[in-house]
Amino acid sequence: MRKTATLIALYLFGYVQEGQTFPMTSGLAFSRTTDMMHATFFCSKLNTRKSRLCPQFSGVKPGVLYQRMLDDNGEWFNADLAAKMNLKSRSPPASKPVLASGTLEWGWYSAMSTEGKGKGTQVGGSSNQDSMAAVPLGTMDLFGIFDGHGEFGHKVSAYVANNLPDQIRQRLPEIEKAGMDEGRATLPLQEAFRETHQSLLAQKKFDTFLSGSTCIIVLVAGEANQKRMIVANAGDCRCIVCTEGWGGKLITTQISVDQSPDRPDERKRIEMNGGIVGMVDVSLERPSVISVEAAAKKGADLGPARVFWPDGSWEPPFDSCFPGLAMSRSLGDSVLDDLGVFPDPEVYTRAVKPKDRFLVIASDGVWQVMSNEEVSAVVNSCDGDADRACKAIYERAAQKWEAEEHEGDGFGYRDDISSFVIFFGSTK
Repeated sequence: MRKTATLIALYLFGYVQEGQTFPMTSGLAFSRTTDMMHATFFCSKLNTRKSRLCPQFSGVKPGVLYQRMLDDNGEWFNADLAAKMNLKSRSPPASKPVLASGTLEWGWYSAMSTEGKGKGTQVGGSSNQDSMAAVPLGTMDLFGIFDGHGEFGHKVSAYVANNLPDQIRQRLPEIEKAGMDEGRATLPLQEAFRETHQSLLAQKKFDTFLSGSTCIIVLVAGEANQKRMIVANAGDCRCIVCTEGWGGKLITTQISVDQSPDRPDERKRIEMNGGIVGMVDVSLERPSVISVEAAAKKGADLGPARVFWPDGSWEPPFDSCFPGLAMSRSLGDSVLDDLGVFPDPEVYTRAVKPKDRFLVIASDGVWQVMSNEEVSAVVNSCDGDADRACKAIYERAAQKWEAEEHEGDGFGYRDDISSFVIFFGSTK
């Protein structure tokens, strides 16, 4: 069976048609998009008496901190303010998912990425910030999802998708020798993530001070009937594998572990480096960061735990509740380098077992609203059709986002949704 792959950088920049496939022989990254709008800021000139400045905002003409906000039809939420500032509208964001598929000697897969909605209220605007990659690396096949955030999150995730596979390729002999030894596999993969992170910070095409990307990659390695998975995760994307158990019962195993700021070991590292883990309580007279414990005691839904600098570390308007990153590991986000938010992945290995049926890798746009078992059941209902499985995951996740965010009225926020569904087997 001829190896094919869809070489994907689905932050959607626009040169490859939906469903297009390529021989799985070289590098990756295709993209597709509508014209994109990024957040635009204005702020008053920073007071240089303090010790830290926010570099991309220093010396800006006086004004107000402002972010462009668009609805899903490309119209401004605040039309009057937009008119006063002479801001132009844009075409509606892409609503049709981008779907691609490929076949391998040991299985077949599909990949799908869909732009979220209501994202004009977030830094980064309404473009899809997820990227995806499927790359042959000699005796291994790499699959990756990269979930960007911040103003240039789409560019960060695309950069990582384009560069991390080459860093891993350079370290294949070490990874091969590691076999099932997670400890031995960890060092070369951490080096690959760190090198990609450093080159990302060094490039000058876009700023990474407040922009970054989470990352999960899965390497499927080994000879036929002796395959193994090597998973490296930095952030809150996730990988699960589904196995046929006794009597045909589906058994779901989560391979990676999410890295959130309030995970005890992650929180300890951040706080030892001087960071604060908590949530912003906007109900206070002056919105302030409160601890995870205080938020739980209040019983208020303040969103996920985030990482902050102590108040006063930066100049106004960044002297409080700054920057509020909702993950404890990422590539980019140099503002938090000193606080222990780093790119090092956690590495896991697992043998591919004869009864393993499929593997699912997805961004947190799926996992925030669907359980591992729910995703497994959805894929299992698609009878080995990977395209159909990706579409079904998207449809179910989108329905749940709508129900949870706005009680089904169609106006709620929805994160970008990206997934790989990879079936094990010799034929499709």
